[in-house]
Amino acid sequence: MNARNNQKHTRIGIEMVRKLFEEGKRIFTIADARKAGSYCGIADNYVVEALYHLSNTGWLARLKRGLYLISSSFPGMTPVHEFEIAMALVQPSAISHWSALHFHGMTEQIPQRVYITTTQAVPISRAVKTRNISQ
Repeated sequence: MNARNNQKHTRIGIEMVRKLFEEGKRIFTIADARKAGSYCGIADNYVVEALYHLSNTGWLARLKRGLYLISSSFPGMTPVHEFEIAMALVQPSAISHWSALHFHGMTEQIPQRVYITTTQAVPISRAVKTRNISQ
C-alpha cells in the first residue's frame, strides 16, 4: 500500500514539475511550485509533500531549504550548469575568482569549487551536497 501511495504522489507531483519545466524554471522555490501546483489542481498544502516524494525518488534535488532543482533524468531536461546552481544558492552573486578565470580561458587550472562573490553576509565556505543531480 505504501509503494502505491508513493507512486500516486510521484505521478501527481510530476505534473507540477512538468509545468515548472515548461515555464523554464529548472531551479525553483516552494512558491514557484505552489503556483505551478495550483495550475495543475494540486492543493496548496500538498505541494511540500509532493516535493518531498519527488526528491526521494530522484526527480528533484533539494539544494537547500525551499530551493529545488529538476533532475536531468526528467524527460527533456539537460544538466544544469554548476554556475547556475551556485548563483541560485546565493543571491545576489556573481561567478568570480578561479571559476571566472577558468571560464574565460585565463587559466588552465580547473577549480574544485565554484567561487562566487556577493554583497550579502553568508557562512564561509559552505559546501552543498548535490545528491540526485546527474551531470
